[in-house]
Parts: sequence; structure tokens; C-alpha cells
Amino acid sequence: MAIPLRGGGWLNIDTNLGLFGRFGLLQQIAAVAFLFLSIGCLSIWLARWVTLPLSRFASAAERLGTEGTAPLLPERGPIEISRAAHTFNLMQHRLRRFLEAQTRMLAAISHDLRTPLTRIRLRLEMAPTTENNAKMLHDLTRMEQMLASTLSFLRDQEDSEAAEAVDLASLLQALCDEFTDTGTATIYSGPSHCALWSRPQALERAFSNLIGNATKFGTGVDVRLTQSATQIIIDIEDDGPGIPEPEKEKVFEPFYRCDDARNCEESGVGLGLSIARTIILSHGGEVQLLDRTPHGLIVQVLLPGINASDLNAGSHDRQRAAATSGERHSKANSAV
Repeated sequence: MAIPLRGGGWLNIDTNLGLFGRFGLLQQIAAVAFLFLSIGCLSIWLARWVTLPLSRFASAAERLGTEGTAPLLPERGPIEISRAAHTFNLMQHRLRRFLEAQTRMLAAISHDLRTPLTRIRLRLEMAPTTENNAKMLHDLTRMEQMLASTLSFLRDQEDSEAAEAVDLASLLQALCDEFTDTGTATIYSGPSHCALWSRPQALERAFSNLIGNATKFGTGVDVRLTQSATQIIIDIEDDGPGIPEPEKEKVFEPFYRCDDARNCEESGVGLGLSIARTIILSHGGEVQLLDRTPHGLIVQVLLPGINASDLNAGSHDRQRAAATSGERHSKANSAV
């Protein structure tokens, strides 16, 4: 560096540090690391700002598909995501109104049919006894059972029981003991305890329907529970005639009762398996029908596992869920 002086002459300053030698090696590494860290943090923040609404959207859509309800999405973020959240909230509102109207209509029809059926029964019972009268009374009894089951099914669709931690192993053991007392050997095998976050009454009804269906067609039933970190598997095996492959999906349809292999004859109205699968699906699970060797059927229920964070979160939300359940229960009673 050369600096001119007032009295004439120049002041020359020489240094052996070049342009890239003004900072030491450690200072250069620190500067580059700071630059990358700043850019990385900014990129993560921007990516999260964009993807977090998408993650909420996916979770809400999955919950809507399993439970039928989902919390309203916040309509913020990028304009495209904000519009998608608004559309999803509107769709959920319309879908809920449609399902409620359909349920109320079916419940009203089922309820109103009881009165004329009762009058027909009274007239038949007062008429002279004939073979045709006995057959018609039998048909009326079947229709009344179907109506009662339909009303019960619709009430369960409307009512939302508060979820809590349930010992699934104890529940299955108690059900096996009950069915054993009725005359069909029902044996439980598996761990002595298995925690599951669920609606206890609904879950008990689902497994009661599945185990009861197995006891109708087999001389013995085995209920086996296995548990992993992420999944709970319940196998309900019977040694009955089984179900042909084309019929395995149809048996879950409401009021579908009889097939060539497992003839229901006079028992049941065809809602047991449908109700059971609806309850299992609402818990985020799945029901499969598998063939048993050499003969029989395996009803396999897959349920998501539970962890400590689920238990803690559920205990904090229990009061709010109970309040919501009470409000929906009032609506269901007024509708039915």
C-alpha cells in the first residue's frame, strides 16, 4: 500500500498476507460452516412451512376415512394449500350432514315399521291357528329382529363413545369364558395384558360378534393374541365348514346371512360381521377372513399398537371426548 505524504514522497507499506490469507484456516472454516448452517436452517424452516400443512391434511384425511370425523384444518399457508384446506373443511361438513340425514331417515323408517308389524302380529295371533299363520308369525319375528338390529346399528353409528385405555387381553379372556359357559369350548392364548386405546363397549361388541359367529359353526374356538411394537393381531379360529373365497367379502354386507358352506338357518339377521368390521375400521384396524387347515375359518383382526404418548394424550383429552360423546348421544336419541 502506497500513501502520498504532504512534504513529498511516499509511504510504502508491504505485507506478505495475500487476499485469501487475511483470515486463518480456522476462521475460514468457521465462516463457511456459519454460512451453511444459516442456509440450512432457513431451508428447513421454509420446507416445514410448506410441508406442515400437507402433513396435517394427510392426517385429517386418514382420520376422516377411519373415524368419520376429523378436526377442521387451519386455512393458512401457501395459497394453494389454504384453498385445499378450505375445500376439505367444506367437504367434511357436507359429508357429515349427508350421513346424518341418511341415518335419521333410515332410523325413522325402521321405527315406523314397528307399529304395522305389531298390528299384523296381533291379528294373526287372534285368528284361528293354521300352518300358514305359524309361518307368517315366524316371518314377522324375523322382520322384528331385523328392525331391532337395524336400529341398534344406526344408534351405534351416531353415538361416539369416549375412548380410553383398555386391557384387550382381559377383554378377550372374559369373552372366551362367557362363550365357554354357553357350551362351546373357547380358549384364549396370548399375553396376560395388552393395552389398547379404544372405545371399550364398541370393541367388546365387535369381538363378541366375531367370537359368537365362530361358536355357531365350530365345535371349538381358539382366540390367539400376538403383539408387536406397532401392531396387535387377534386370530379367531373355528373348525367349522369355512367360507368359500367368493363369499368372504359378501358376508360383511348388512343382512347377508346364508351361503353354501356356513348356513345360518334361523339364527342371526346378518348384521353381526358388518357391525364388527365397522367398529374395527373406526379403530384404525382391519378384518381379514383366512382359510384354516384342514377346514374351518380364521378371522384375523389387525389393530394399531399403543404407546406411552398415546396414553398421556388420551388422558388429557378424555374430558373433552366425553363432552363430545354426550352431545352426539343426545342428537342420536332425538333422531331415533
